[in-house]
Amino acid sequence: MRDGTLIVVADSNRFSVAGARANLAVINVADALDGRPAIVGHIPAGRFPRDMTAAPNGTVLVSDFSSGQVEAVDTATIP
Repeated sequence: MRDGTLIVVADSNRFSVAGARANLAVINVADALDGRPAIVGHIPAGRFPRDMTAAPNGTVLVSDFSSGQVEAVDTATIP
């Protein structure tokens, strides 16, 4: 995304940690590769975001397994 400068990672809270919420984390690739803190933002997600794909128009489609839904994330609005 954004010419490879950002990636979106599903944080499913698979083990139901108390107080934690499932979300999509937006990661700065350069910072991650340099070992620096790399999370630049979070996007709310349904329960147990699992699989993702990028649509040709740049939208990220995310399957929320436990919610039984697919959500569409407009990458233009990502931090």
